Amino acid sequence: MTSQLDTWCVESERVAAVRSSLAIGDRQLDNGDGRAYTAETLDRITANAINSAKKGKSINPDIER
Repeated sequence: MTSQLDTWCVESERVAAVRSSLAIGDRQLDNGDGRAYTAETLDRITANAINSAKKGKSINPDIER
């Protein structure tokens, strides 16, 4: 049985991971590494995700390119 403390610890780790990812993104934007989020960008991201899924590649939610 999962205790409230265990649940809190897991949630705290998830929040810390999100904050870390946001900090990385902020640094990238500060360094001029941002890209416009356009319909074409979304189409490219979607196509890449579909192709990767078809090839059985694992998903990494924290891609740095």
